[in-house]
Amino acid sequence: MKTWTAISIAAVLYTGSVVGQHELVPEVGVLGEFDRYDLKLREVFAEAYKPDVVLRTLWLGGMAEEALFVDALGNIVSLKTKDVTVWSHEHRELVREGEIKRTEAKSNREVPAAEETEEEKKIPKLLSGIMLQRESQPLPKDLRVALEDVWKDAILHATYLQDTSSGLDGARFHFSMWIYGRGIVSGRTCPEGDAKTRPNALTDLVVTLSQYASSGGDTKELASKIEDYRKLAKNRIEQVGADQPATAPESKPEGNEKPQPESKPAPR
Repeated sequence: MKTWTAISIAAVLYTGSVVGQHELVPEVGVLGEFDRYDLKLREVFAEAYKPDVVLRTLWLGGMAEEALFVDALGNIVSLKTKDVTVWSHEHRELVREGEIKRTEAKSNREVPAAEETEEEKKIPKLLSGIMLQRESQPLPKDLRVALEDVWKDAILHATYLQDTSSGLDGARFHFSMWIYGRGIVSGRTCPEGDAKTRPNALTDLVVTLSQYASSGGDTKELASKIEDYRKLAKNRIEQVGADQPATAPESKPEGNEKPQPESKPAPR
């Protein structure tokens, strides 16, 4: 019987002092760790996970849930949960299972798990009842190719952080795409302030993509955000080059001087 083992590998190990998040964090995926909320997101945003999707991002934060992806026709597509979110569905189940306790604001009385609030009564029992708002715009080919390069660069340079406590309660961005010879690769990030980091530049690009998918218009802002990321990616390459130890050139014999053979270690 064959045994299949899932292994996650960080593409680059970042050395030196870490201030904020300088790369994406590798995504474990549903086969590496079980998260029911993630499975529900996959079901609700199933269109974003079709085999012919070029690249995708899942933007989660607060009460916002949005899937952005480039389809096979070269369109940027946005899917957003409307009146009811996937998290509200999951939250209701956690309450029923006793994982989350509720109390009344005035009396501080603990609300029984079986007692539904007016808001919870509006949540459909089945995930298929959650409605999505769909918007899309065509992307010029040069921008589509540029986006693929940005996604590939960001995901293949994902690395694990020493401290993952920051950004746990904020927005989360999940990036994934299919790369030839590697299959589906992915990474995630939680934006931190206004620091000029590659993940922050990537999330700024996602926000601009979302706006473009909704209203279309000029692509100059998109091109500008792509260029912002490219500059930071170039800084990474220059930094890696600066960290390499300098190698002294081989010395050449002067005049008629013969090169000395290398000394061999004495046998033990």
